[in-house]
Amino acid sequence: MEDNFAITFEGFLKIEEEANYHFRLLSDDGSRLIINDSLVIDHDGTHEMTAKEEEIPLAAGYHKIKIEYFQTGGGKSVSLQWRVGGEYQIIPYTAFVFLQG
Repeated sequence: MEDNFAITFEGFLKIEEEANYHFRLLSDDGSRLIINDSLVIDHDGTHEMTAKEEEIPLAAGYHKIKIEYFQTGGGKSVSLQWRVGGEYQIIPYTAFVFLQG
């Protein structure tokens, strides 16, 4: 895809242990992170690659997750990272169960 598109990723995020999780959503252009039907990060608008962060408590188990992303012109990128304690890291694919459709 070149420009002027939107994409939504939906599925579940597996949380191994209850804790406060810090999420960082980086995107060029707009993006949103929704967990358990609640908006966690709203990084809307046309902009270059920037990040927004938020902390939320999550219990162990599976949680509904949705990442919405749109692209207009220029660079294209979206990345979701997390941390509990240490440094931010990209969430491993093994922590996701995505829906097909």
